[in-house]
Amino acid sequence: MNNASTGPDPRDVDRDKQFIDDANDRAFDPIYSSKRSDYALEVGGSNIELSPEDQTVKYSHTSQHSSGSPTQPLGENSLRSSRSLGLGKLSDAEAKTTTFNLEADANTGQQQRLQTRLGDSKLSIEASTSAGQRMRYALTLPGADQPAEAATRVNPLQPESLPIGARAVMDAQTYTQRDASASLQHLTMQSEITEASGRSYLIERVDERHVRVVTGPNAAIEAVNAVGLKAGPAQALLGRADALGQSRVESAQFDLADPRARAAMGAFMREGKMAPGVPGVDELQTLERVDFSSQQRLQLELGPLSADVAGNRNQGSQVRISTPGQDGYTVVQQLQYGDNVPLTIVRQYDGNDTERVQERSYRFEIDGDVAAPGLLQRLSGRNEASEEKAIAQNLNSALSGDMAGTGAIVPGQKTTLAFSEAQMQALLQQTQAGVEAGRIGGSALTALVGDRNAAPQSPERFAIAMARNVGGEPYAFVERLQRIADGADGTYDGQLQRIDAEVLPRQAGTASAASDLRNPASPDHALLSQCTAAVEQLEAARGRVPDADSERLAAGALVAAREHGLQRVDHVVLGRDPAQGFVVQGALDSPAHLRGPFDARAAQQTPVDNSLQRAQALGAQQERNAAAQEQAQQQDVQRQAPAR
Repeated sequence: MNNASTGPDPRDVDRDKQFIDDANDRAFDPIYSSKRSDYALEVGGSNIELSPEDQTVKYSHTSQHSSGSPTQPLGENSLRSSRSLGLGKLSDAEAKTTTFNLEADANTGQQQRLQTRLGDSKLSIEASTSAGQRMRYALTLPGADQPAEAATRVNPLQPESLPIGARAVMDAQTYTQRDASASLQHLTMQSEITEASGRSYLIERVDERHVRVVTGPNAAIEAVNAVGLKAGPAQALLGRADALGQSRVESAQFDLADPRARAAMGAFMREGKMAPGVPGVDELQTLERVDFSSQQRLQLELGPLSADVAGNRNQGSQVRISTPGQDGYTVVQQLQYGDNVPLTIVRQYDGNDTERVQERSYRFEIDGDVAAPGLLQRLSGRNEASEEKAIAQNLNSALSGDMAGTGAIVPGQKTTLAFSEAQMQALLQQTQAGVEAGRIGGSALTALVGDRNAAPQSPERFAIAMARNVGGEPYAFVERLQRIADGADGTYDGQLQRIDAEVLPRQAGTASAASDLRNPASPDHALLSQCTAAVEQLEAARGRVPDADSERLAAGALVAAREHGLQRVDHVVLGRDPAQGFVVQGALDSPAHLRGPFDARAAQQTPVDNSLQRAQALGAQQERNAAAQEQAQQQDVQRQAPAR
């Protein structure tokens, strides 16, 4: 079997990652409708709304002046005005950032209410239209748990006030909204459509001298349709929220030390246009984005209390990235169906709008860090640690072709699988072979490629089917990959045919320096430095000058130290067979020293970043295990306390 990789060149992988980062960080999503669950309390004409997941609270007040009566032929006519203000703060411990959010809305409109009889039942109809303005402001600062005072020191129109790594995003839209509702006896239905357009502005402090500014127009259409039951003060409606957004922004980086660049930045912020060739201005881009989403919503009301509960959500975006003066462009497409593994497709086009298909790439983001199960899930037998271990083992098995499930991926790790067009075609063929086997293992794969009589499927459609079909959440997704590897030779006999894919470190986007083990701020930097010094000592004893192989060996020694639980590395030695290495804690001649074996040859063939990522994941897993053990001990103490 040929195990040679047909994956993308590492330079292409890095290039694709940059395009994905640009699509996520610079293109703008103009949709305002909530993706989370919201809970509200009405007091008089005021409303207090809480969104726990976003950690935001919103206050709104509505005033209304009515004339007529709903039972009169012309019904009741009302003039309404509403104002709202939302504030939030979200600290991200993993990304080491704090985001402050502000959202405001003001609108005025007219409402018409009519009540009549339909047989023995009462029919109520309401219709309204309103116009208003809404705005959002989000400020992201480096560092977790930043105080509110830190946000007040930033003026997004004064670049020097932003600390390095900070970014501010502002947008404002004017909109019109049309609402309609009808109820007959206990049956009720509602519909709401919002059309908005406006402009967005982003500024990011890149380093001491440079800032990036992104600005341009946007538009959005949002619709909510629901039907349900109403009885007195209680109401329950089930519906769907759909949204479509579009934006086109220009992006440029400016040198604050160059007066010409500063003048160009001022004009760019006002007009959204940039003349080419301005000194101190570079990295010009045009980003055109389309967003779409559809989500189930459950609306509940009981007197003054209400809840808008978020359900299953399908979402996607497509971003076209072009650079002035260069032929061709890049398209980044991102799709996620419910809680399934998200898919990213990167396409390259030439100046004639023809895609270079062989340069297409596919990425699946697999989050192996399973959320802690709730009480009912624990009672039903769910276990976070066992699920994380199963994900890692199944993924290692599928990628290595070894049912043992050992490999570089450790439990709790977030992993990206990158496929070239050729690799996705190979995975499609492996899946078809499993379906051809016609056994129980293959039947679950039929939904991806169809049966043997189905029309041929393209790699792109197959990749989307992998992301879309039921059972695409991380645990089931990697289990499916292992099943594909098992049936790829036409039989389900436990003999796996490895899946050819590029395994990438998890997307970190704005990862802090502390997450890089080579940075002194990292808690693992000291252990890595000890491994490096020990390898340099080994090389000196062998009469060799440390080189790239030495760096990879030191990174592999760090992984071994983590695997064997060493707190310190004093020596790295080789066995009689140089392919066998040992990490040692303590003096070599001390009977109390600790040592851990590792494959030195494999370590020297593994990229440094891959080894460092694995060591970091092992450290995180050990921290989780220690925390779980401490929690279990505390629970034992609490259970024993009443018996004393």
